[in-house]
Amino acid sequence: IPVPKHNCEKCNLKYGFIGLKELSQSIIHPLIKHKHAVNVWSKDASKFNALSKAGARRTNTPARIISSSDVIFYCTKDPDISKNILLAREGVFDGCERSRCIPKIFVELTDIDVNEPDKNIRSLVKFQGGFYLQVKVVVPQIDKQSTPTFLCAGNKRVFAAVVPCLRNVTDDIHYFGTEFFWDAPMTLTPKLVEELVLQSVQKTTAFLYDLGFNIPEFEKIICSEEFDFGKVATALKEKNEAERNKPFRFYQDM
Repeated sequence: IPVPKHNCEKCNLKYGFIGLKELSQSIIHPLIKHKHAVNVWSKDASKFNALSKAGARRTNTPARIISSSDVIFYCTKDPDISKNILLAREGVFDGCERSRCIPKIFVELTDIDVNEPDKNIRSLVKFQGGFYLQVKVVVPQIDKQSTPTFLCAGNKRVFAAVVPCLRNVTDDIHYFGTEFFWDAPMTLTPKLVEELVLQSVQKTTAFLYDLGFNIPEFEKIICSEEFDFGKVATALKEKNEAERNKPFRFYQDM
């Protein structure tokens, strides 16, 4: 569901960020630009300097992010680091425990190719009486100047509260309902398919480069009239249909 435009002017909500990956920073800078209160924390102290100069407030622990923010953006890929941030002293759990009487909104940012975000965050937030929203971020692969696409799932009221700050980054925001992406199939849109194909081509290019192939030659081939994407798509469809028609055998992948 494409989201209607919202007012992006300054509001009273305070935003916190645990993890300062590129996904987080794509949201932090526009928030600071629009004079929002932003608290940040990361294990990598070197990432603080530029953000602090821009106007973000540095906190010493994840627990402090929880206590000083209304909306918390959580972005970390490494499962071991994520577990440590959750359960360590002055971690997310401690922060939630202290703020139990004040419901928090958690927004988990993930790449589009991350199949299963950290369910521990979702369970912890629910246990502590907070609210959870999952946001998959599709970053343009060809035109780096283009804005990202946000694909959101979770509580609709929480989504409505978060949309204004997401609007500071992009107008390309889609809401997929209350079912999370790992709980139900994702609804595809033409733009999403386009971005996924572009990301696949980029990964293929990197793979061919590692094998020593001529990349300009590869680019020339896929851009030529002789290379028929429609034919490739038809072949893929036929292969998928053939796979679906095969009798299921529980040991086939063992």
